[in-house]
Amino acid sequence: MGRRATTVFAAGAFSVAALVAIACSSVAHTSGGGGRSDDAVVAVYPLAGTPDASSSSEISFRGIDPDKLTKVNVVGSKSGRHAGKLEAHSDEMGASFVPAKPFAAGERVHVGANVRLVGQRGGSVSFRVAVPPNGIRPPKGFSDGAKRVVPGSNHFISRPDLHPPAVKVTVRSSSASDDDVFLAPKGGHGQNGPLILDSEGRTVWFHPVRRGFKTYDFRRATYEGKPVLTWWQGATAGEYGGGTGVIADSSYRVIATVRGGNGYPADIHEFRVTPHGTALITAYRPIRWDIRPLGGPRGRALIDSIALEIDIKTGHVLFEWHSVGHIPLKESYSHFNPRTGSPVDYTHLNSVALDDDGNVLISARNTSTAYKVDRKSGRILWRLGGKRSSFRLPKYARFVGQHDFKRAEDGTYTLFDNANLLPPAKWASRGLVFSIDVGARKARLVHAFKQPQGRGTTTQGGVQVLSDEHYVVGWGGGIRDFSEFAADGRLVFDAHLVPAVHSYRVYRFGWHGRPDRKPDIKVVTRKGRSVAYVSWNGATDVATWQVLAGTSQDGMDVVARAPRRGFETAIRLPRRPKFVAAKAVSDSGKVLAGSKTVTPTSG
Repeated sequence: MGRRATTVFAAGAFSVAALVAIACSSVAHTSGGGGRSDDAVVAVYPLAGTPDASSSSEISFRGIDPDKLTKVNVVGSKSGRHAGKLEAHSDEMGASFVPAKPFAAGERVHVGANVRLVGQRGGSVSFRVAVPPNGIRPPKGFSDGAKRVVPGSNHFISRPDLHPPAVKVTVRSSSASDDDVFLAPKGGHGQNGPLILDSEGRTVWFHPVRRGFKTYDFRRATYEGKPVLTWWQGATAGEYGGGTGVIADSSYRVIATVRGGNGYPADIHEFRVTPHGTALITAYRPIRWDIRPLGGPRGRALIDSIALEIDIKTGHVLFEWHSVGHIPLKESYSHFNPRTGSPVDYTHLNSVALDDDGNVLISARNTSTAYKVDRKSGRILWRLGGKRSSFRLPKYARFVGQHDFKRAEDGTYTLFDNANLLPPAKWASRGLVFSIDVGARKARLVHAFKQPQGRGTTTQGGVQVLSDEHYVVGWGGGIRDFSEFAADGRLVFDAHLVPAVHSYRVYRFGWHGRPDRKPDIKVVTRKGRSVAYVSWNGATDVATWQVLAGTSQDGMDVVARAPRRGFETAIRLPRRPKFVAAKAVSDSGKVLAGSKTVTPTSG
């Protein structure tokens, strides 16, 4: 598994006639598990008919043993035949043809192989390369002017470099989840970064990113069979640009990164690691298009939103789907603004997830529609909401500007109803749960959880279903609250961030972390009394702290013990020591790690 094929194909050696003959007469005969079948038709990306593929595209073939993909021919109408190499995907369920040169803007590219391809006509699959609009540039990185310490944020004597926002818990029922809270504070003038809180709202782990960066979509996932932490980080606002998906292990070491594919950087809106060793991301790209259906002229800038699945180990694209060519412009609620002439973001994809059948779930904010997409063909299987809903929705079940559409383990579908498209927000946002019967063409609203304070937002937000049928709702941009509801609608947990920052999404997960660095300690002596402040950023198994002291580093004994109290524990020492250290101890009495030895400082 995970082998990397590097066979070089002299694609220029094949004539167009040979291309047609190969594609028409050859059939892929594959066998084995993982969804392969004899006489299979192989999916290819970019999809057949894609009108605006990247000039940096690789050609991905999925659903075939790489060894059985023996002949590939790629011909551009302007750039000619392309030499390149085939590189196997890490799951050995396909391979990517990597061209030796980019494609030309506006040209049509024909792809053929010794296997039948989904969407082929006349022996080949074709797609067109996008024409970039004039004068459109990705925005430069921002600077948020982060200060050292912000009033209201947490600060710790043993870790003066960390000052995450504080959290005020206003509702906490005994039935609320004991799992940790995962969020990524951003905005304001404090530190941005992934943050884990315990069930009481106290800091467990905080990782501040460098000034000018922001983080989105911080959560727990599974990668290579082990629990990991994942998040997106970058120095741009996201649209037209992008950043990096980060995967860290339970010791908080970065073990993998994802940077997009086919020339598309990973956008802020989604970074979802799947159990299959892949990552689902979104990308935005301005193209030149006829935007008359949106009240504009021909040949102006339109934003195409793109859903991608990336093989984490190899970086190859395993799935690519464009809004343009699949979602008609008339479905959008966006319009061309002649006063600004800005590119029209007509769909604004903000979430990508897999359904239990392997097909793809997509949320498009600016059409107020959630879509299910056939993975192989790219065809829209059904729509929920918007102008062309496949299901008739009563007024109370309709949603606007939604985010975070996905399937829960119980078979229901959840989404965050922003209830507003343009600021200022007039309507309270909601977390919605739907039961969908595709055969009967029925969608039933099962739950609707309204924002407790009646607040609404036009951006961000998400809904998570917990194993006990509770629901966690992060209330999105401009709303610093997050809540947990029981299935009967009772509010069992409610909290907000201090100072006024917010998080793109909020989750609850069980988590066990063991940092690969030592615990931290600082001893402060004030008016003849010494207090040791101890912490271990990210450690979840510490039950008690032992403090050792002595007149020499080789002769220290335990002089104090105290139960762990949140992120940092203050422990009074019986006498003024010369040398001090601390040990973290588990529930079973096992010493987990020890700090370095320090000397007291005057407070």
